[in-house]
Amino acid sequence: MKKIRKVVTSRFFIAALVILLEFAQLLAVFIILNMFSSVMMVLSYIFNFCVFLYVINREEIPELKLPWLILILLLPILGAYIFILFNGNEQNKKLKKTFNIATEKLQPFGQQNPDIELLQAQNMDAYLQANYLYRAADMPYRDCSKVIYYPIGEDFHAALLEALDKAEHFIFMEYFIIEKGIMWDSIHNVLVRKVKQGVQVNVLYDDFGCMTTLPQHYYRELTNEGIQCIPSNRFKPILSQIHNNRDHRKITIIDGIVGFTGGINLADEYINACEKFGHWKDTAVKIEGEAVKNLTMLFLSSWNMQNKALLECALSKCPSVCI
Repeated sequence: MKKIRKVVTSRFFIAALVILLEFAQLLAVFIILNMFSSVMMVLSYIFNFCVFLYVINREEIPELKLPWLILILLLPILGAYIFILFNGNEQNKKLKKTFNIATEKLQPFGQQNPDIELLQAQNMDAYLQANYLYRAADMPYRDCSKVIYYPIGEDFHAALLEALDKAEHFIFMEYFIIEKGIMWDSIHNVLVRKVKQGVQVNVLYDDFGCMTTLPQHYYRELTNEGIQCIPSNRFKPILSQIHNNRDHRKITIIDGIVGFTGGINLADEYINACEKFGHWKDTAVKIEGEAVKNLTMLFLSSWNMQNKALLECALSKCPSVCI
C-alpha cells in the first residue's frame, strides 16, 4: 500500500495524469466538432492531407518520416494533430532567442584556430572532421590536448573524484540523470567541501531526466549549500513539443583544464553499485588541455540559456596549456 501511495503521489504520475486528461479533452473536442459540423470535417481532412504532404517533403531521413506517416494514415486528422503537437525538430522562437543570447557572449572564444591549416598537411581525415565540427557546432579546432579512456563506470568514478578534489577555481557539471546514492553522494560531498574552500560550483541537470530520481525542488537544497544549481528545461504538465528539448549532455569541467564526458550519468547503476538491467557497461573519457575550452563553451551555453543572469565567462580564466 505504501508503494502504491508513493507512485500515485509522485511527480511523474501526476504529470502523466494531467497530460492524459489534456489529451482526452482535445480528443473529445475533435470528435464533437467533426460529428456536428460537416464543414469542420472537410477542413480537417484538408489539414490532414497538407500535414501528410509536409512530412513527405521535409528534409529528414526516411526512418524518422515513416512512423509519422503511418500514424497519420492509421489515425486520419488526429494523427496530424499529434504530429503538430509532438514533432520536436523545430525549436520555438523563444528557445532560439535565448540560445542566441547565450551564445553571443561566447563568440570571441569560438574563433577557428589558424593552426588548423597545419593539421591539413598532417592528417586530412582529422582536418575534415575538425572543419565539420566548426561549421556544424561552432566548436573550433584545439591542439595540445591529452585524452584518457575509461572503459567502465567504476574507473570513471574514481578518476572524477580525484580530479574534483584538485579543483581550485571552478567546477561545472551538466548531466541528464543524477540520482542520490553511492555515486552521487560521494561527488556531492566533494562539491560541498570545495564550496567551503571558495571554489565556484555550478550544477545543471535535466528536469525530466531526474523526475524519478531527485525531489522536485532538489536544486534548492544544493543552492542552500552554496552550489549554484539549475534544473534544465523545467517540465510542465502540458501537451507541447517543448518537452523534446532535453539536455542529454554528460560533462564535467574543472578549472578549464580538465574535462570529462561520455555516456555515464551520475547514478549507481553506472558504477554497478546496484543492478537494474544486469552488469552496466558504459564509457567515458578525461580530456586535459586546450580541448577542455570547447566543453566549457558547451556548458556556458546551456547554463546561460536557463538563467537570465549570464554566467561570467570562465573561458577567460582558462589557461593555455600544452600537455
